[in-house]
Amino acid sequence: GIISVVSDMIEERISSLDDCSNIAVGIGFPGYCDDSGYIIGGAYNLPDWHDFNLAQEISAKIAYPVYTNNDASLAAFGEYASYYAQSVQNLAYLGFGTGVGGGLVIRGKLYSGIHGLGTEFGHLVVDPSGPICVCGRRGCLETIASRKGLAIQARTLIERHGFLTQFARDVAVASRDFEPEEIFRYAESGDSLAIELLDNMCDAIARACDTLAVLLAPEIIVLGGGIMNAGNLILDNVRKRFERYCMPDFLPHIRIEPAHCGENSGIIGAGLYALSHLA
Repeated sequence: GIISVVSDMIEERISSLDDCSNIAVGIGFPGYCDDSGYIIGGAYNLPDWHDFNLAQEISAKIAYPVYTNNDASLAAFGEYASYYAQSVQNLAYLGFGTGVGGGLVIRGKLYSGIHGLGTEFGHLVVDPSGPICVCGRRGCLETIASRKGLAIQARTLIERHGFLTQFARDVAVASRDFEPEEIFRYAESGDSLAIELLDNMCDAIARACDTLAVLLAPEIIVLGGGIMNAGNLILDNVRKRFERYCMPDFLPHIRIEPAHCGENSGIIGAGLYALSHLA
């Protein structure tokens, strides 16, 4: 099973190290996981994974301590370490990929809520009349700003507006969903439908950031994940909209920044999380 495969991979990596005297392993789980490594569930791609302690099961196989947390929370921890030199103590993280994950560091410590159920920022409702989410509610950030959500929104816009642009015509004849990178290239070329799709996504992200600002007032809100490889095309758009939505008292104190660690935030965070338990 998956646990055996993961355990074998970890052992293989450890065996390649020169010094195995002081080792701990960090693992990110794409669902609800408490600080002890107990899996509550909530991973849509691993529906049968719930009610067991992942950290303990893997630790028993490899004979090293294992520390597990939500994958987006660990990405937040990795980004916090990167921004720590700037005296950042409070950081919120949004990771945009197949879905939208979230993580929160408060005064240098990961915050996950009761039973690890917290920081589900991808399920902040940004449009109450929007698309139905996998969680059963309408208009979650994930339905608009994830890889999967963008593909669905593209087809929805085309049904509404017709095949008026090159992007719409190309999507209509394609046998697959367009990747975000492809959509953004159409937007950069001036395609009005692709621009509308991009603007809708950035508006949803900005509204989510505004909610995080009001609730948490972190020094930095980090935008990460594969979709953010588009860089300033998204970042500048989100920042402009955030300035429009954010309360004036909050605005000078909260920055929206890209992930310093890129798509490696979670890997770096998992390692640092394990290391923090050895200290």
